[in-house]
Amino acid sequence: MNPNDYMGRPLLDLVAHFKRSIPLVEYSKIDDDEFLKLPEQGVYFQAGSDSIVRAYRVYYQAVGEYFPADTETRYSCFGIVTVDDAVRLFGQPVRVIPSVRIPTRPPTNPGYLFDAGDERTVSVYHEADVIICIHVKLARQE
Repeated sequence: MNPNDYMGRPLLDLVAHFKRSIPLVEYSKIDDDEFLKLPEQGVYFQAGSDSIVRAYRVYYQAVGEYFPADTETRYSCFGIVTVDDAVRLFGQPVRVIPSVRIPTRPPTNPGYLFDAGDERTVSVYHEADVIICIHVKLARQE
């Protein structure tokens, strides 16, 4: 799967598309945001109030309910495997994302926010130099 192929599409169209071939498809709505979770594929998609997919996350490592995405899916995400790969591809990060401690939960992974050009940002969350997940988002929400 190449998650980039689904950016800009209506989220509910993706629900219909994926539920034909993937056994576990979860749709949820929280305030104005909609989510399509594909935990066994290690991917989720996010849409805003217009129901158009504007972001996705791909898990490189198992986290919570998410399995690691397959090699093809991870490779479609810019071909990066390490934080150093991301720096080589995108240049220096525009922001450091600190780890956050939430009571009763393990701390979040730290990360870096990169400007990927073409109106997208890429957040790379890591542990040491190993990527845990990446979050790709359209920089401009229309």
